[in-house]
Amino acid sequence: MKGQYLEGDWQERSTWVINRLFPERQLVLRTNGRISYLRLSKTIQIGLVFLVLLTGGWIGFTSVSYSLHDKVLTSKENEIAHARLAYHSLLNEVVEYQRKFTSINRDLEENHALMLGLVERNASLQQNLKSVEDQLATTEQDRARVVAAREGLKGQLANVQNEMLGLVERNTALQRNLKTVENQLTSTEQDRIRVVTAREGLKGQLAGIQNEMGALTNRNLSLKDNLGVIEIDLQTALLERNQALFDGTRMRRQVRELESRINTLQGSELETVQRLTDQVVAHIEGMQKVITLAGLKADRILGAAALSPQGQGGPFIEAKPDALPGNRLKADLAVLENHLQHSAALKATMAKIPLTAPLNSFYVTSGFGKRRDPINKRWAAHYGVDLGSIYKSRVYVTAPGVVTYVGWKGKYGKFIEVDHGAGIKTRYGHLHKTFVKKGQKVKFRDKIGLLGSTGRSTGAHLHYEVLFNNKAKNPMKFMKAGKYVFQE
Repeated sequence: MKGQYLEGDWQERSTWVINRLFPERQLVLRTNGRISYLRLSKTIQIGLVFLVLLTGGWIGFTSVSYSLHDKVLTSKENEIAHARLAYHSLLNEVVEYQRKFTSINRDLEENHALMLGLVERNASLQQNLKSVEDQLATTEQDRARVVAAREGLKGQLANVQNEMLGLVERNTALQRNLKTVENQLTSTEQDRIRVVTAREGLKGQLAGIQNEMGALTNRNLSLKDNLGVIEIDLQTALLERNQALFDGTRMRRQVRELESRINTLQGSELETVQRLTDQVVAHIEGMQKVITLAGLKADRILGAAALSPQGQGGPFIEAKPDALPGNRLKADLAVLENHLQHSAALKATMAKIPLTAPLNSFYVTSGFGKRRDPINKRWAAHYGVDLGSIYKSRVYVTAPGVVTYVGWKGKYGKFIEVDHGAGIKTRYGHLHKTFVKKGQKVKFRDKIGLLGSTGRSTGAHLHYEVLFNNKAKNPMKFMKAGKYVFQE
């Protein structure tokens, strides 16, 4: 009962306040001596007050939003400035990396030249060692021949000595016979004459034997001299053989030292080449990831840019590996060279991919793909994205390239098309004003126009398209990939 009373009291008080604040009023209008009255009922007055309050609230809301929008715009510009600084820093790091790689590559070439010199010196030493071994084998054969000749001379000397002993015994026998004959000569004269005759004959034979003994003695002395010369030659050959063995041992030691130095140098160079290969592969994977995030395939974009390797083919014939020390290093350098060529091709292609937004600040008013047409509300295909922003905002080109179209293009209104190479193009529609000409080369983030609402448009926005091989791609994927690049 009490609640019903309070509720009725509140309603009465509310009605009293409304009647007091908004009594029925009349406005007197006088025109050319005629008087007319305009009646303002309670409902009309309340509606006018509500309309005034709504208008004031909307004005306050738009003022606050405008001030906040300036702050957001300032923060976005700061973020873009930081992104530009990060992008320039990344470019500087890439240049520094290229300079370091060039220096390392030059050091590798010098080390490779040094290694090739050591390999040639090793081959020369091995050839000299083989020559010394051949000379040593020849010296061994000469020594064997000298020993055989010495043994033969010793046998001949023994035969001469035996012959001299036989002659001495024969001489002794003849002298004994001569004494016997002389004893017999004392008996008879005739025997004496015969003995004298025989003695003369024996003396002649003895003189002949003595001459033969002198000749044998001279021959013996000559053989002794020859034997001394042969012994001297043999000693000389032994000295040369020992010197050759010493030189061969020293050369083998030098060869082992050179092989050890070559292996050490090759190991360090292999580590350096492998480290560079890993860095280049990581860089390639990062660029391929960016291309994949943008919705493209690296091999297709390289093929479109005519930067892919030239076609090759033929039957497979396995090559026989040789034992040269630098073969593995050459193979690793060849692999590194292939990765570097691939990295250079990807880098050149990355510069042509539009990875940033064409506006400093924006919001997406219509996405890529299927949508309802903003004018007739029917389903339609949308081959780009509509980016809303402040009227006459600056529009920037998203990658370096050449302007291929500028002017009015049907329902696109004022329109710009830029060819970036590698089959990639970007389009900018509904512009208020353009600042470039057909055929003009533009750099990254050059100002090319102002945002507008020309053509078939419901308000100020930028229609932005990205094409690859004349097929439309989602521009938001490219912007997402660009954010990944600037985060890296």
